[in-house]
Amino acid sequence: NNAIRLAVKMVDKFKFKYIPINAIDISKLNVRTVNKEVGLEELGESIKEIGLQQPIVVVKKGDRYELIIGQRRFLAAREVGLQRIPDSP
Repeated sequence: NNAIRLAVKMVDKFKFKYIPINAIDISKLNVRTVNKEVGLEELGESIKEIGLQQPIVVVKKGDRYELIIGQRRFLAAREVGLQRIPDSP
């Protein structure tokens, strides 16, 4: 689909920082406590097909990162085997 390819090219122009997915911990303050698994398989398939279109938001905590926003994206990306994930600049 041409629209998807164009969107991916536009996103690639942003200078996101890529973080190793195994260096990220989900914040204990994360508000999503219910239904975080619903739709993860479909989100994972989308990530495999066209990539992650919206970065997550993390804060640096020592030599690791704490996930603030994007728990479902993070979980789906991890599930489909991404090694690194974009963080909002």
